[in-house]
Amino acid sequence: HMLFVDAGNDRIGIGTSAPATEVAIIGTDGSITFGNSHSDEHKLSWNEGSIIVEADPANLNSSSSIQFKVDASEKMRLTSDGNLGLGTSSPSDYSSSADDLVIAGSGQKGITIASTDSTQ
Repeated sequence: HMLFVDAGNDRIGIGTSAPATEVAIIGTDGSITFGNSHSDEHKLSWNEGSIIVEADPANLNSSSSIQFKVDASEKMRLTSDGNLGLGTSSPSDYSSSADDLVIAGSGQKGITIASTDSTQ
């Protein structure tokens, strides 16, 4: 267990005495756990080229989600049902037979799938 403060370079190392960035976390688990006083946990981890974001890994809440916000406004949500909403925080409010990916909003909205391969 090591916490290292490099005050001369304004860096903090957890699990390392030579932090290469402002905050460096080095360990065999490769994860950061966030929690609160209600025992809820959320986890950010990495493993061999993958970054894993977990909301409620212990399944303490029945409808957890991962939300992405920009400029204090929610832009995307992944629900515990596996539905992805762009421009909506409630993709499940749409047709249950077609709510895996919902793109919502006013004005022109849609999806573009582009290929850089000129033979396609």
